[in-house]
Amino acid sequence: MIPLTLLSAIKAHDFTAIRNICFGLSEQERNDLIHTLQTARWEQLYHNTDKRAPRLQSLDIVCFSYIFLCVSRSSDSLKKAVKGCYSSDKDIVAEFLQFYFPPLLDLLSTKEGQYLTASLQSLRKNQFLQDTTFQNLWTLYQKGFIAFDEDLFIEKFFFWNNKHITDEPFVDFLLENKQISEKIFAIVPQHITQEVPYPSDAWKELYHILQAKGYFADRSIVGSHIEALLNPYKKNILDFYCRIIEAFEPTRQELLSHQSTLFALLSSDKTSVMNFVMKLIKEIANEKNFDFQTFADNFALCFATQKIAKSQLTGLDILAKHYKQQPPVNIEYREQLAVLFTVPDAKLQEKVASLLTTYFGGEGLAEVVAPYQDYLKGKAQELLQSLPLPSPNSSETSETVCEAHTPETVREAHTPRTWDDLLFLIGDCIRERSPLVLDLFFEGLNQLQAQIPKNFSQQISPYQKQ
Repeated sequence: MIPLTLLSAIKAHDFTAIRNICFGLSEQERNDLIHTLQTARWEQLYHNTDKRAPRLQSLDIVCFSYIFLCVSRSSDSLKKAVKGCYSSDKDIVAEFLQFYFPPLLDLLSTKEGQYLTASLQSLRKNQFLQDTTFQNLWTLYQKGFIAFDEDLFIEKFFFWNNKHITDEPFVDFLLENKQISEKIFAIVPQHITQEVPYPSDAWKELYHILQAKGYFADRSIVGSHIEALLNPYKKNILDFYCRIIEAFEPTRQELLSHQSTLFALLSSDKTSVMNFVMKLIKEIANEKNFDFQTFADNFALCFATQKIAKSQLTGLDILAKHYKQQPPVNIEYREQLAVLFTVPDAKLQEKVASLLTTYFGGEGLAEVVAPYQDYLKGKAQELLQSLPLPSPNSSETSETVCEAHTPETVREAHTPRTWDDLLFLIGDCIRERSPLVLDLFFEGLNQLQAQIPKNFSQQISPYQKQ
């Protein structure tokens, strides 16, 4: 038979009472109770009869199963106790993990229930992914019942947790557990590399909600996500990071502290990344600590990139504002600017022509522009028509411009003379991978050994991930 007090607790679905009654039993009484549950029909025990009885409700059955958990004192004894009802101790633990987490957690938190930690930790990863919520998984970690597995928690949070993520209960849970920002959100760039969380709009909204609540207090998260854009991921992954960076609402000072990475991204072959990065650069272009020269050098890396005329025009506006304050000293930069005449955008061409005639005029400009005459449109043509015709020996035909003025030959076609020249050439090597540029780089590296600064590793860090 079963104690009447325990039977009353079962009928009341009172897990706390069931637990306390079982804890008060002697070892012999626990063994007898296990034997009764193994040999008797539970519906007959419930109705206190040895005759045919009505079937039990599912919650009544759960209460009987809970007794097994409460009277056992080890995983082995639990495995023996549930034989015939469950295939193993793991199965009954997994069932409570999935459907009846609160009574399982209460039992785990007692001295008598600590033995269940071993059964819990032996569950397969897939059982944690499928059989419980992220909130429950995090609670188990916080209370020390399971270890923190980065892969498991990231996968559970972003790929098995796509419903109701912007609802108030889930948001409140995150706000109450701010360590999730450090343990989950901060390590996203190291883990989300192949697949984008779905639905992406909901995740973007969640980030915006949390940002508005001041959730991302450690702002190093901004830099790690910007650096993630340097990786050769698929477009949808990089676009996901762009949306998340936007949700962080980075300040101008934060963007300034990562401007070298932003400049390095100007060589990206993903137009969406290029456009996003240029938008961020525009925000800091008027700041005192904006590194204009490095921007100008890296900006040239995108002159041959297609379908980014709007961003290229933004970059030219930045050049114009700075040149107005301090005219350029590197006259050879005009050869790189001229490449932009191949972009069939009238406003862009006009801006290039204006910059060339205003800041790069004088001897030699006509020769620089000559190969691009057939590309010129509208006002750009008008601005440049007053230039003297180049001598026959120095001009090139527009038919050969695509071949003769590819980015690598438009740039300085000689060995780098300074460390800055060599540093600039790294971006060319990454983007173009042409034999000419590589030869120039290695020849320059060989000749400039004595000029390499002590902090060279820091200076080339933006290029390393590329």
